[in-house]
Amino acid sequence: MSLNDDDQDHQTESVPKEEVKSSSAMDIDAVRAIAIRALLEEMRTSAPEVTEYDIPGGRAAMARLESRREGVIDFDLEFAAETCSEAYNHRDFLKRHEVLEKGMWKREGASFQEIPWGCLPVAEDYSLPAHSAPDDRAPLSSAARGVDPIINSWGEYYAHRGITDTSPVAIILSFPLTLYYVLTRLKLCFRGTAIVHLIGVEKELDQLLGYQELHRLLPDLRLQIVMVGPSVPPSLHKATSRKFSSRDGDGCVEISFFRGLYHDFRAIGVQLPSLVLGPNLGLFATNKYPGLAKTAWLLAKEGCPVVLTDFTELGADQTRHIFQNLGVSLSWPVEINPFRRPVVQKTSVGYNGTGFDIPLCANGFILGVNT
Repeated sequence: MSLNDDDQDHQTESVPKEEVKSSSAMDIDAVRAIAIRALLEEMRTSAPEVTEYDIPGGRAAMARLESRREGVIDFDLEFAAETCSEAYNHRDFLKRHEVLEKGMWKREGASFQEIPWGCLPVAEDYSLPAHSAPDDRAPLSSAARGVDPIINSWGEYYAHRGITDTSPVAIILSFPLTLYYVLTRLKLCFRGTAIVHLIGVEKELDQLLGYQELHRLLPDLRLQIVMVGPSVPPSLHKATSRKFSSRDGDGCVEISFFRGLYHDFRAIGVQLPSLVLGPNLGLFATNKYPGLAKTAWLLAKEGCPVVLTDFTELGADQTRHIFQNLGVSLSWPVEINPFRRPVVQKTSVGYNGTGFDIPLCANGFILGVNT
């Protein structure tokens, strides 16, 4: 797919004129790579010092975050009362549902931690009874199907896909359904083709089957997903390992991989994505992971839509602070993600000598810039 005129202007706007002129014989990927490297080089002289994050509102704000638990545990799923309780035992729950250490569920326990991400045997089903898993039938064409509803909650998804409300499958579908939510909210699913860079991947590498649901829900969309992160195993680097499609309709979901940090991936020269999605990215942890500073700079300055999620509202607000420090305001304010993982715990955070128990939930809070 070729870039449109707007994308070409955007990609080359920060390239020095002499480099653009000398690149006339170069392919478009090389031009893109020069643009990204120039943008990253600008960071050395233009990036502001990271200002210390202080919780806006202090103790009162922490108390408000603590009180958000009721909203975070509010799921329209029958089993969520158990999985969000303080007495919840994840291993026992999985065992009762007969999925413990099976297929895609292997990453939901502690038994396979010694195996690197993406190196478990590929799961071909959900290890659940038929009524507890998504219908595996190929989607109908848009003409035969009529207008699909936009799904905005787990309950609506279960009803649309014919899944019994006692099924635990939402626990392993939070990543793909969050991507579905973002694609529909930003109306990227109506463009025919969308390119998504999924950054910081780990568990997703062993739960690829779940992304087939994006084809079931958006069967006319040609969706190209690139999973990027240092946890991508060498065996998958620059490979295209999964493609979900059907005979009826033009849509498909194609998944490829890049091993490395996101700004390094962009610096090799790749097409501008429709969306960058970073589930549980923890972008604020630039002191612990210095490579994130370059990624944050690139996400803030390049201008393509970026959506991130975080385990806590406090972490999401720290990410907001990082973008604000780089001169970018949120276009998608921090809010609860309707497709957060329906397992909620709490974590204790100290502030000026006072401890606050705030809700902790994978994919729990969502925010975005340039959307």
